[in-house]
Amino acid sequence: MCNLSNSYGQILQAEVIDTIQEESIVIVHSPKKATIYSAVIPGLGQAYNKKYWKIPIIYAGFGALIYAVTWNNNQYTRFKDAYKQFPNDEFEGIISQAQLLNYVSSYRRDRDLSIVGMAALWGLNILDANVD
Repeated sequence: MCNLSNSYGQILQAEVIDTIQEESIVIVHSPKKATIYSAVIPGLGQAYNKKYWKIPIIYAGFGALIYAVTWNNNQYTRFKDAYKQFPNDEFEGIISQAQLLNYVSSYRRDRDLSIVGMAALWGLNILDANVD
């Protein structure tokens, strides 16, 4: 009888060890990894979190903001050069010097706000990867 209970005890012990080994193979999802991934490359943290549908939204936002920065910077440069060359500028006196200065200020502000928007989108991308 002693052998039978001893064998039974060994079988139970083996089953417990197998169960513990199976439970210890758990894939740990790290918010820190997702945050670092998104900080390095926008959208990579969302891919790590398996939220693939968010990646096109992030890149569309960056694309729109890059376009806005480029367009506003080109207009800023155009009107700044016209202001410096007044009255022999490309507008040939149609726009006054005060109006040119107003356009320069407006496009510079819009360019700077677009850059701030890019930084905010980058931060939201990182925050979303961390929270998700």
